[in-house]
Amino acid sequence: MIVIKVQSEKGERIMGIIVDAVAETYSLATDQIQVSPQIGGVINSEFITGLVAHDDKMIVLMDIDQLMNSGELAVAAPVAG
Repeated sequence: MIVIKVQSEKGERIMGIIVDAVAETYSLATDQIQVSPQIGGVINSEFITGLVAHDDKMIVLMDIDQLMNSGELAVAAPVAG
């Protein structure tokens, strides 16, 4: 599980994302980030903030706040107990 802090118009939420595995993590400088191209088609580029070329790999940087607050991904509000 990966725990993230998500910003929205209503404030900040702490969320968990269940993943199969985390292969690698990177420390990147902002000057390494390239502007993401407008891809079109089936890939929605509004969730991509940039690209980084690193060790013969292309790393896609996602805008987690945008993704988690979008209609593409239904996120249920917490249930009051």
